[in-house]
Order: sequence, then C-alpha cells, then structure tokens
Amino acid sequence: MILDSAAGDDSAATSPSKVLQSLLKDGAPLGMHVVCWCDSYKNLTRWFERSRLRDFGLRILFQMSAVDSSNLMDSAAASHLGAYRALLYDDTRGESEKFRPYQMPNNAWLEHFASTFQANVIDDDSEESPPSDVNSLV
Repeated sequence: MILDSAAGDDSAATSPSKVLQSLLKDGAPLGMHVVCWCDSYKNLTRWFERSRLRDFGLRILFQMSAVDSSNLMDSAAASHLGAYRALLYDDTRGESEKFRPYQMPNNAWLEHFASTFQANVIDDDSEESPPSDVNSLV
C-alpha cells in the first residue's frame, strides 16, 4: 500500500489525492476506513470521479434534489426527506433505511447520566431475589 514509507518507497512524494484514493480502494481489508462529508453533490464530484464514489459503500444522505439523490443512490428517495430525517444507503446491498440523526450529547449530560445510572445500579451482593411471578413486575 502507498502509505508504507518505512519500506523505502517514494510515499513522501505521493500526493494526498493519491493516498486518499489508495485508502478508498485498498484500506477496508486492512482495517482502515474513510469517513468523508461533503455539502453538495457538485462539490463531491470536484474531488472524486463518479467511479470512485462506489468505494464509499455506506452513505448517509440528507434532503437534496432528486437529481443529486439519484446520482448518489440510484433513487430520488432523498429528495422526499423532511427536516430531521436522513437515509443510510448501503451500496453493496442496494438498500436504504430512513432514520433520525441526532447529535452526540454533551459531556455534562453524559456525566449526569453516568452518576444517575451508578446511583440506581443494584449491588450484585444484594440479598434481594427477583420476583418469581412475572405479573408482580407490572
């Protein structure tokens, strides 16, 4: 692979574009993956040839024009998305799934959740036994 400068090849002279193309083509079997974001299909095609887009096996699409959607997933489905909706498209299977994208919670929320969770965890050494009748849980 192009990235092995210790092997004595000319990787230092290799352009970043060629390194990225090599990662897209040969990286997945080696455990190296690429996460890429682009604001429009037009800008995406400025950086990648259409044939290179097939190296992105999983794609997330938000609302866009029918033409852009068709270029990215062979369907105009992303043009019908509403606010706070996205499609996860699997190119190898030709399937898509609609979902609601959410932002990661901030650190304060995570710390509050962790402390609340730890306070509510039942100690493993507790002598309480679970109820024998499932109806008593309701």
